Amino acid sequence: MVASGTSVAETILMIRNIRNRFKMIQEERIQPNFEYLSGKSYDTRTSSFSEGIRWADQSYLGSRAFFRITSDPPTLVVDDVRTADQAVYKCRVDYKIRPSAITMVNLTIVVPPGPPIILDASGNQLDGSVGPLKEGSHTHLTCRSVGGSPPPTLTWWKNGNRLDQYVSMREGTAESRISIVVTRGLQGDTLMCQALNNNITEASTTAVIVNIL
Repeated sequence: MVASGTSVAETILMIRNIRNRFKMIQEERIQPNFEYLSGKSYDTRTSSFSEGIRWADQSYLGSRAFFRITSDPPTLVVDDVRTADQAVYKCRVDYKIRPSAITMVNLTIVVPPGPPIILDASGNQLDGSVGPLKEGSHTHLTCRSVGGSPPPTLTWWKNGNRLDQYVSMREGTAESRISIVVTRGLQGDTLMCQALNNNITEASTTAVIVNIL
């Protein structure tokens, strides 16, 4: 699951293996009480499923969470997801005449990394191009991305081919540096840096075009 700051509209925690338990409940007419570690409960022990008693501890998720009992399977819906919501959630179902059933769900919040920037050997940020460079010289380019959870992986690419690089991390900032020998064959080539820390969102990229004297 992904949270970019607090912009994610809705995240659903799927409660595994509950579908079969609901089938058993409906067949045997056993009224359960659902309780979440997040401070939410839905009590149907003295009423029908559609008229259960809702309770919420406002110090936890407050009004941002809602237990959707009528979905299949039932889900805990969390709006406006935040990094502090990352935790292991426990769903406990208490029956009148059966042992309690417990299901654990691990919620991982992914914060996309900041957009990468490319710096020249002097530490100046480049905007769309690098150079003009002198043929036969050596130059260094650094890609930098700030933030992200987990920390991003930075990779360098030249015309779609991955390049060797040196990677470092410091105080929430990821950096990747490449060293290139300037040849006439580099004229017009595209050097791109990519920042990625998950398999859900698109990678963030920035690129420069090489200009040779």
